Amino acid sequence: GLLLLVVVLGGLLLSWRAALIAFVTIPVAVVAAAYVLHLSGATFTTVSLAGLVAALGIVVDDAVVAIEAIRARIRERRAAGAESPAAALVVEAVLATRGPLLVATLAVMLGVLPVLLLGGVASAFSRPVVTSYLLAVSTSIVVSVTLAPALAAVLWSGRPAALRASRLVRWAQGGVERSLPWLAHRRRVWLLVGVLALAALAAVP
Repeated sequence: GLLLLVVVLGGLLLSWRAALIAFVTIPVAVVAAAYVLHLSGATFTTVSLAGLVAALGIVVDDAVVAIEAIRARIRERRAAGAESPAAALVVEAVLATRGPLLVATLAVMLGVLPVLLLGGVASAFSRPVVTSYLLAVSTSIVVSVTLAPALAAVLWSGRPAALRASRLVRWAQGGVERSLPWLAHRRRVWLLVGVLALAALAAVP
């Protein structure tokens, strides 16, 4: 599964360096969370492993956001003719994205914290899941602002060529840029989406 993910990321980003960073950072974040669980004396069960698996989406997202932010900053600076070393550009990218990453991570963590307040039988099943999930998310944000930038600074050091986005990424960005003005003036569309969302929530038993 990890190899398939790395291949997909490498194809989307058109960079074996980006794929290598993802290949290293994603397992490190998950293994670090598992190690902290081990140090805390927790028993590895299917329930606790389920929390780690549930956090994989956040772990992958943090890795991709960190890598693409660094690539975008290097690409912009190189296109503007800047001669700054790759390490300085990586630091700029991390400083620019660490705020949004931290806020998004805190929002995700706060969303599941109320589950820890459950009592009874539900607590016995939900607490290990939430604990492992929170640990994985926490280690993911730490890895994305430390290990990922360090690897990027090493792998992209001394590269004068501008990094190019893949055709699929450019196509997706163009589609978003074209659709946003249209969606901004379609209040009925958003109203319909809201009504459908409420109907879906009401249908859940």
